[in-house]
Amino acid sequence: MQGKSGTSGGHHRHGAFGLRFESSMLLPELYADTSGEAPDVHITMRRDAALRIDEETDWRLEPDGTVAFELHGIRYRVRGGREIEVVAPRETPEAMIRVWLLGSVMGALLLKRGMLTVHANAVAFGDGEAAAFLGDSGAGKSTLAASLREAGLRPLCDDLLAVEFDDDGTAWVRPGIPRIKLGPTGAAALGISLEGLPRVAPQIDKYQLPLDRSAPWTERFRLTRLYRIDQGELAIVPIKGREAAMSLLDNLFRPAIGEALADDDRRFLQAMALADGCACFSFSRPFALDEALRHARALQQHLQRPLGA
Repeated sequence: MQGKSGTSGGHHRHGAFGLRFESSMLLPELYADTSGEAPDVHITMRRDAALRIDEETDWRLEPDGTVAFELHGIRYRVRGGREIEVVAPRETPEAMIRVWLLGSVMGALLLKRGMLTVHANAVAFGDGEAAAFLGDSGAGKSTLAASLREAGLRPLCDDLLAVEFDDDGTAWVRPGIPRIKLGPTGAAALGISLEGLPRVAPQIDKYQLPLDRSAPWTERFRLTRLYRIDQGELAIVPIKGREAAMSLLDNLFRPAIGEALADDDRRFLQAMALADGCACFSFSRPFALDEALRHARALQQHLQRPLGA
């Protein structure tokens, strides 16, 4: 029997991206899965005294299709979109193991399962719709997600967006990892206390702002709008054609890994279909954190307006 803690048979049961995970290590960043249904993905973790913490980061695609990562002395293996094996040095904190597991390694797993992975966050709005926000590292995606949360919208994911497609090409988003990685400056500008929140990793000055883990995590939202985050005067203007497509292609998650794991034609066609099927916009605003909530409210008002209005 599986209890409210999301544990079963000595393993932990979690959910995210519409997938059910059974893991030998606790993954507190994810939703608890109390459904009792069979897991989609198995995660095993063990320690190896022969491994040492180092600064090396590398990955490769092995002949049998396994994706192998060696990250700071931790070894990860992603097999067939259904299994992740983790072997870590004895002294590596579990929080550090989870940083890579829930980032690059999770991205590889989602690619293996046929999803399009994008360096973006997303919020739910309207009647079962979702909007995604694209931008380079440092563009302010996480602060925007936190601002939209403060404005009353529900963030679905931060940093790693996974898009799945129906046979007719309709794009859908499910809740991902229910947290926002927020730095002290952005938190202070929004009046959010970071007291008691865990760091993303011991040496990273960002904290994990939890989202509502009691919210339904298996539901899906139709992805209908894409916003590219730009710097400039506050404005939201449509973008189309090549500009919209390049905005998406430039923000694919870990593009080198994607090129190796996904059929490049498939990934390109998915990206083009998404750019063509969504309403795409440039959302520019001054990089002024003290104005972040005002900018989020302007964006919220734009989301409330029907397309073409």
